[in-house]
This record gives sequence, C-alpha cells and structure tokens, in this order.
Amino acid sequence: MERKKGNYVKAAGKYACFYQEIENDDVAGNGPKALEYLRSKAKVVPSFYQEDFSSSVSGHDGSVIIKYSAKLDL
Repeated sequence: MERKKGNYVKAAGKYACFYQEIENDDVAGNGPKALEYLRSKAKVVPSFYQEDFSSSVSGHDGSVIIKYSAKLDL
C-alpha cells in the first residue's frame, strides 16, 4: 500500500460536538446513532466527523473516547 501525506483540513466555522465513551468493537457501527443524536441537539450540515480522542480509558478495558462533530448551519 502506498503511503500518502494527510492533508485534510476542516472548513472554518462553528461546530457542534460531543464526546462518547464507547467499546472499541462498537465504534464502526455507532456513526448513524451519533449523527442522529447530534441532529437532535443542533442544526448541522454535512460533513459529519468522527475522531479518536483517546486510545484507551483508564480502568475501562476495551473502551475509547470518540469525538463526533458537524458544522452548525447558521
């Protein structure tokens, strides 16, 4: 696999976000629920971002902290 330099930058603006502790095995399938929750709290527009905030949570084997965010529709 060819290694490429990352160059993605979020567009400037105000974002709604929240953090969630989740089991590592559940991260991939949680996106739709997280987006639904975010939309219930704020008017947002695509794109929807999922970022690893922590690789582990002390005392919680298998958990990670994920940051979900989307740009506010102002």
